[in-house]
This record gives sequence, C-alpha cells and structure tokens, in this order.
Amino acid sequence: MSDILEDTLIVIPSRRPPPISTLAAYPTERTVVVLADPYVYQEHRFFYARKNVKVIEGERGLVPQILRMYRIVAEMGFAYFFRLDDDLQPGFFIDIDRNLPDLEFVMKTARECIAVTETSLAGFSNTSRIDWLDYGFKRSIGLIHGGAQICESSATPKRFLDPSLRRHEDVYRTLAHREKDGAVGKVSWIGLDKSVSTQHSVAERTDEIGEEAKQIILTRFPTMVKSEAYETHNGVRMPKFRMLGRATYP
Repeated sequence: MSDILEDTLIVIPSRRPPPISTLAAYPTERTVVVLADPYVYQEHRFFYARKNVKVIEGERGLVPQILRMYRIVAEMGFAYFFRLDDDLQPGFFIDIDRNLPDLEFVMKTARECIAVTETSLAGFSNTSRIDWLDYGFKRSIGLIHGGAQICESSATPKRFLDPSLRRHEDVYRTLAHREKDGAVGKVSWIGLDKSVSTQHSVAERTDEIGEEAKQIILTRFPTMVKSEAYETHNGVRMPKFRMLGRATYP
C-alpha cells in the first residue's frame, strides 16, 4: 500500500530552546526537521541527536524562517511540508466527535484535503467549538492557521511571502495561495484548540510592527482582505483581518 505522505516532510520552526513540547505531545516515527533559530541551533542539535529528528540551522525571525522552509523542503525533494508550531500540547487537535486525533491521522487527512480541494495550502478549522465544525473537505477563503498546516514547497517562495513582512505571515500566505489556486483547503471536521498551546509568543510584537504588516497585506491584496478592527494581546494592539470574496477555481 502506498504512503500518501511519502511526498510530505514534517517541519517545526523553533526559536525556543529544547525540548520541543510538540514532539512530546505528538510523537512520530517519521522524519522531523527542526528549523532552529541560530541562537538555539547548537542546543537543538545536541538535544536531538537521534535518527528521526534532523536539526537544520535556520534564520532569525519567523518570516525568514518560513521562506527558508519552503526552499529547504523543495531542495530535499519533498512536494509538501507539514508545518507545526513548537509549543503544541496534547489535545490541540479535536474532531467533530470530540476525539483527539494523533499526528499521523491529521497529517494524512490534510494531505488528502490538498488532493481533493486542488489547493497548495490547507489546514484545519480555526476553532475548538464542536458546534462550529462540519463534515468534509472545503475550498475556503478562511485563514489557514500557522500552528498546523500542509503547504506546497517552493524554490521561489517570495511569491507566497513578502520578505519585508514582520507579522501575520499566515494571513499573507493564505491570501497568496488563495490567489494562486482560487481557494485554500480546509479540513472542516477537525478543529484546533489553541488554549492548550503555550500561548507565549516569542515573536517581536509592537503596535508599529502590526500596523506595518497590515499596510503591506492590504496593499498587496486590496480586493481580498480588509482590516478595520483591532485586538489587544499583552498590551499590544494588533489588527484583525477579514477575508473578502469567495472560493473559486483558478
């Protein structure tokens, strides 16, 4: 029997020192690439000196890390990467029947979603509310959360992410892949319980960085997104984005 994930590589970008809570919460025998920030690269390299975890020195900053992720996976010969945040806890994935699926199941489901929806970026419902979940794979205009997603690799990732961006890379990339394919893919019966991640971002956050990111995104995708409201996280005002339009085929 063929393996649906033979063309997919797990990648975890990390700026935190080891251990990575995601690997404890969602163990796997598949190869995992840890794309480690240069400041913690040596710590990760020594901590994960084991067969199925490959530590690669990454870049400073999340956007440079994601750009490098696209390229590295393409160079390694994989068509897709399954990206995971480094701070996930048990119970992050929950399905419509209140089951807590393991990593192997959610990865295979996401890979199937890519094929069924004919998209190059797919993820899960951005909620843990069971009554908000639905059945099936959907072509969607909704945000694909960066905490867990499957994405097509690329040797030229700047088409999907502006290097000058410093925040909201998942918003930008959702829009860029939607522009390419007419939609992104959504596994509508599996949700994400973000309350069980550590919720302590190590990314740089200021009002100015958020506003700068907002202007970059609105300028690049003026008919696909709007942003008129804000929310506050740890005293920092961050823009909220609302996707516009409808899912189509390119």
